Amino acid sequence: MKETWFTADQHFYDDRALAWGRKFASVEEMNATLIEYHNTLVKPVDDVYVVGDFAYCDSERKVDAVDKILNQLNGYIHLIAGAHDFPIVIRANFRTVERTGQKFLKRGGNTFILNHHPMISWSYKNHGSWHLHGHCHGNRKEDGLHRRIDVGVDAWDYRPINMDDLIAHWETQRKKTESAPIA
Repeated sequence: MKETWFTADQHFYDDRALAWGRKFASVEEMNATLIEYHNTLVKPVDDVYVVGDFAYCDSERKVDAVDKILNQLNGYIHLIAGAHDFPIVIRANFRTVERTGQKFLKRGGNTFILNHHPMISWSYKNHGSWHLHGHCHGNRKEDGLHRRIDVGVDAWDYRPINMDDLIAHWETQRKKTESAPIA
């Protein structure tokens, strides 16, 4: 059965990511681990939506390096461009690229608004839509009140999250929020 996965902020080839507290000794180890974790979950037929900052490239030669990473990843990889994906990364062989930095996606009766940066308000927010973002590297606490979730690898133990697990996670957070005593 085909699944839908979400992720962000892999920062392939970005040695600055190691300074952010990632547990890897080198960029090569980080790249290899991200690929391994991705492929243990994602099947070749699955759709994967990367909500920005897939890789950091500062020279033309790295387009081939980005394609090398893409060729190792299971699934159809769709990029919603983030802050570090211009101008080189967006030219790699993704299944689709949203250069506007935002995508509306309908899956399984749900509407998802994908944008690299977190938003306070988004389209159809009051009608049950979900806002999935990256950029925060797991540093933004989910409140369980809004359907806004950081899908970046730093928030999910360096792994993508599938749609069903994401919704179940939010339901758990919502129940915790509802049962918390009011101060």
